[in-house]
Amino acid sequence: MKLKILLSALCFLPFISNSQNFYGGFSGGYALPFSNQLVWSSVDPSGFENVAYARFGKGTSLEVYGGYKINERLSLEIAARYFCSAKFHYSNMFSYASYPLSGLNELHIRSFGVTPTIRVEFGHANPRFYLKEGFTIGFGNKYIQNNPVKAGIEYQFTKRGGISYGFISAIGVTARLAEHIAVFAELNCIYMTWAPTEGEYTKGSVYGEDVLSYMTVREREEVYLDQLPAYTGGPQTIQPDQPRQYSKTFYSLSGAGLSIGMHFNF
Repeated sequence: MKLKILLSALCFLPFISNSQNFYGGFSGGYALPFSNQLVWSSVDPSGFENVAYARFGKGTSLEVYGGYKINERLSLEIAARYFCSAKFHYSNMFSYASYPLSGLNELHIRSFGVTPTIRVEFGHANPRFYLKEGFTIGFGNKYIQNNPVKAGIEYQFTKRGGISYGFISAIGVTARLAEHIAVFAELNCIYMTWAPTEGEYTKGSVYGEDVLSYMTVREREEVYLDQLPAYTGGPQTIQPDQPRQYSKTFYSLSGAGLSIGMHFNF
């Protein structure tokens, strides 16, 4: 049995030991969103409805990748990708100490994930074109919202948990600068959604004093469920040591962008 394993490894050794089959690189880019998303809707004291839309697919991306060339045209590739949506600002009306106030909110989403793809190259000339198709999985996603109520009073609410997922398609061109170095430009489209599973106030400051320690768990934390518990009738018991429950909200991180970077053959 051990001899069979050794012989099998020796058969594949010429393929995995050829370092020229491996490559890597890095890139940076900017994307524009496919759609807007409703993030706020309310009615002010005069009866006017306030509506705000965010564009989470708009933002900056950074990527580091590596790959293995199966043959002259086909490669398998995996990338580590960081995306930060552009900060979006909107105003809303709310009541603070019985007075209607206008608050300027700032929110954005950060995402880190991995992107396995199949890469197909065309032609033998320099520059050379390629296509990529694959899927993307995001971890460590964060939805960050800053809420300055008024001068000296500021809160920050963060949503996290869950996994973002979707598909990626790209077309690009590489231009070889030297034997092992090339530059490239790439047009890519990403279709990705994310639903956080929990949220909490991560900052609460009133005239320089931290007020989070004074808040109950219910006031400070939220959980997001696929389905809320059924209402059984009768009065509801409010438990201050339990987070508030809401239905999950899906955020779209889909967009189309342009990336440029460096490509290295080893």
